[in-house]
Amino acid sequence: MQTTSNRTTWIWQWIVACAVTQVLQIWGDGLASEMPFVMGFSNAPGTLSFIVVIALFRLFSSALGGLVQGLVLAPKWTFIRNWAIATGIGSAIALMSVNILYFATLTPLSGDNLLDFLEVFTGRRSVLPQFVFTSLTGFILGMAQKVNFVLQLNHLFMDLF
Repeated sequence: MQTTSNRTTWIWQWIVACAVTQVLQIWGDGLASEMPFVMGFSNAPGTLSFIVVIALFRLFSSALGGLVQGLVLAPKWTFIRNWAIATGIGSAIALMSVNILYFATLTPLSGDNLLDFLEVFTGRRSVLPQFVFTSLTGFILGMAQKVNFVLQLNHLFMDLF
């Protein structure tokens, strides 16, 4: 039987693992934002090379984070496999989806030369609030991890019968 102390310890381990995953994703995104420039591609946000490179880096950095999460999950659920792969793929798909949605919903240029010039420095913004993008990322990543979890449960039950 699991005590409250064990449960609390596990929850804190999970929170730290998720924080490490987020830090790795930010690191990967930062590194990826410079790679198209280093490789000679256009690194303008919204270009295909930018999105592909950042998605590949997100795939790798999220898989590392998923590995950390898997280490926390393994003692509790021994049948967890491919958690790092599901996290990496889900996060990369989420990143591409969010980027496509973001660039599809950018505010139109105002036509005022001064404001359009200032947007060069501040960047154009989406008409959607930030929480929409964060929620979409969490939803897609969570679904990828849930699909992996359900597939592993199904495989476990098939082995029993």
